[in-house]
Amino acid sequence: MSINQPIKVSDQITTGAGRVTEWLSLNNVRTLRLSVATTIAMALAHAINWPLSFVTPALVVGVLTVPSPPVTYGETLRNILYAVFVFSFGLVITLFFLPFPIVFCLVSGLIFFFVHYYLHKGAPIFLSLMLVLTTTILPLVANAHEGLSRYLALSILWGACLAAVIIQLAWALFPDPPGAETVPATGFQPDYSRHAAIIALQTTIVILLAMIAFLSFNWTAHVVAMLYINLIALEGGIAHSKKKAQHFLLANLGGGLAATVFYCLIVAVPAYHFFVFLMLLTTLLFGTRAFSDRSTARYYPTALIGLVVLISSSTGPGSDMSVVWFKRVLYIAMAAVYVIAATLVLERFVFKHDGKAH
Repeated sequence: MSINQPIKVSDQITTGAGRVTEWLSLNNVRTLRLSVATTIAMALAHAINWPLSFVTPALVVGVLTVPSPPVTYGETLRNILYAVFVFSFGLVITLFFLPFPIVFCLVSGLIFFFVHYYLHKGAPIFLSLMLVLTTTILPLVANAHEGLSRYLALSILWGACLAAVIIQLAWALFPDPPGAETVPATGFQPDYSRHAAIIALQTTIVILLAMIAFLSFNWTAHVVAMLYINLIALEGGIAHSKKKAQHFLLANLGGGLAATVFYCLIVAVPAYHFFVFLMLLTTLLFGTRAFSDRSTARYYPTALIGLVVLISSSTGPGSDMSVVWFKRVLYIAMAAVYVIAATLVLERFVFKHDGKAH
């Protein structure tokens, strides 16, 4: 850089943040990355309040709570292309197959199976989350109003592209500290995995049964519950012991409880800057737990996703928080109970605990 060439403000911010990470531990850097990115996503969702604005912070949390190699600009562009592909794919599946219930259920079952199968074999988490969102939300909405599903598909596309940009910004501001032992890029494993297939089959049964029930009884108004069933299964809610199942349920209830406390605080101080500040503190607290050595660390991302979905979908302008708030907390609990109960039944009567089928 020439001595007379002006330095951009963005370059100064990136350089300063990069220097900060040099004396922080890897877990602290990951916490800051998660906290700042989630706060930015929540601040935008709260300020603009577009339909399904919770997609952006949910994707940010879902991606940044999974330790991964540094995100490059090429990967960000690829994630945006993933979003466009999934947007188109979700609309095609919904508009062309939903009018034929049996065919739609078969196609949905195949989609759910391959999403979870390839996820366990190293498929991109961003792509998997996008597929979960579109295959859950669009069919349920289109079952009640076809035109609305197209509008919401565009909202999902916008939210996903925004999430990809925020994730890239977070990595630019808070790169891994020099010399840190980072997660290697394992890549996709092309070989057949029986273990991944069994888990994917078990997960598909749990999700597909719920989807059939929601479509049959036209529970479009309760789409958040179906979304949570899918997200819980994707994150790891298919537990393999009663103890882990109880921990997972507590994580979801903990997220709902934290969201309730958050809600009470922003009602007491209804100011936008306080909302942003409180979100920053909350995500820092959850991040330090999620990236710690605690035995329960893996459950904190689940609780944080619950919190951001509840907050971003219930506190925008025009929302009647007193009506929808505790319903959404109940949805989370019911979704967790269903996933856990269905999983334990399948493991008791169909699958062995070691991942083999009867």
